[in-house]
Amino acid sequence: MEAIKKEEIELLKKINILRKEVKDTLKKSGENSYAHFKYFQLDDFLPQIIDKCAEKQELFINFNIDKEKVDLPKEVTSTIGENAATITVENFVYREYAYLTIIDLTSGVSKVYKKETKEATVSGATAIQNLGAKSTYMKRYLYSEIKTRGYSPI
Repeated sequence: MEAIKKEEIELLKKINILRKEVKDTLKKSGENSYAHFKYFQLDDFLPQIIDKCAEKQELFINFNIDKEKVDLPKEVTSTIGENAATITVENFVYREYAYLTIIDLTSGVSKVYKKETKEATVSGATAIQNLGAKSTYMKRYLYSEIKTRGYSPI
């Protein structure tokens, strides 16, 4: 395991402080009536995080979705006459990822959480509503990703 740099440790400390300040007031307001579980909606925690970050001016949190080129090397064996050669051909796809970037405004150090997106297909929704659903789901999942690693603002 690679050693964590001092600046990164300071960022993680700030994230944990933010998490502690917000966590005691949280309540899960989302409810999945089909699978019978409760979950955090963005309104359950995001306004508090925005307020705390603005108040202290130590952390900046940015969410975005973008495409990224992913190389998929592919070996091809070609036979011409008696000679066979295996070559690697450039092969790639563009995949869409959601990114949650947390920046320490004091040091400039950042931590990026990344997850591949999938299309949202909410029953009865328009294309733009499904786009909004994907953004909402990905933002919530990325904040949850931070939580599972022990550094969650929620």
